[in-house]
Amino acid sequence: MPGVHLVLDGANRMVAGEKVAPCQIRHGHGRAVRTLFWAGAGALHIVSGSMDRFTESSHADVGRRVSRVAGDRHTGLRAVFAERWPRLAKAAFFAGVADGYAANLGSGVVRPGCAAITIGTSAALRTVVTDANPSVPDGLWALRCDPTRTLVGGSLTEGGNVHAWALNTLRLPAGDLEAALVALPADDHGLTFVPTLSGQRSPGYDPHARGSLHGLSFDTTPLELLRAAMAGVTYRIADLLERLEGTHGTQQTISLSGNALQQSRVWQQMIADTLGRRVSASAQPEATARGIALLALQGLNLLRLEDVRVEAGLILEPDESRFEGHQRGLERLKRLLND
Repeated sequence: MPGVHLVLDGANRMVAGEKVAPCQIRHGHGRAVRTLFWAGAGALHIVSGSMDRFTESSHADVGRRVSRVAGDRHTGLRAVFAERWPRLAKAAFFAGVADGYAANLGSGVVRPGCAAITIGTSAALRTVVTDANPSVPDGLWALRCDPTRTLVGGSLTEGGNVHAWALNTLRLPAGDLEAALVALPADDHGLTFVPTLSGQRSPGYDPHARGSLHGLSFDTTPLELLRAAMAGVTYRIADLLERLEGTHGTQQTISLSGNALQQSRVWQQMIADTLGRRVSASAQPEATARGIALLALQGLNLLRLEDVRVEAGLILEPDESRFEGHQRGLERLKRLLND
């Protein structure tokens, strides 16, 4: 029976004989700005220019016009494939979408001035802007996802994978780790954990970067090492937010999502305490999948993204007594990363 399917470039040519532009990417690093277009299955082409070149003239630079963008709908298969797969002959197909964009949509973070922090295996910070040609903060990126929305943010290679590594590596005490972590002061251990264990994405984009641990003493405990590892990821996200807000202004709301965060109230609270502001922990267990579903429903004219309301999550207020300690740790991490 007919269904709804998400397709990327190679598959889209089977569906409609056209190419897909899931997104346009700009990378801001110093004064260098690069515009990248998807132009063929698995192929990424780089074109110099600004965001306003998301036009037919831009596509000519990569040899062939890209005719579909994320969320665009096409019904049915080309004749040769419809004959091969008759049950899909009248199905609705949609162009692929960047997973970060889908996660923002699924979390309800679709308006300017609202930021989403996701910590799953890796981590990211993203906001949606509607400027025709948005500025890209130093070290961050921008994804043009549809004609009216651009995702601006940064991505980290580290996230829940660092937490999992610590759990598997350290001789942690038995019992309730969350309760034990809460009892630790914010920065009395003096540790600085640089969490780039598998390279660095934003803001340095160094695949050869590696992590490090500073401030060890004979008094350091495994539990303090775990908290320092979680803080290292948190501080990296705080640095991304500082860069984002330096260009696009204060983000009025901050939403937290991702499996690693949803499993740790301590980590959620650590983010609020480090940023010194209120955050909301999303109640959506699968934000990315929900965002994809919402895009498909909009493509079927069954809803408008602007009208979607998301269930309010847990609101966490910052603990002011921990803010100063986290700021010390953040500054130490910045110095180490800049050395």
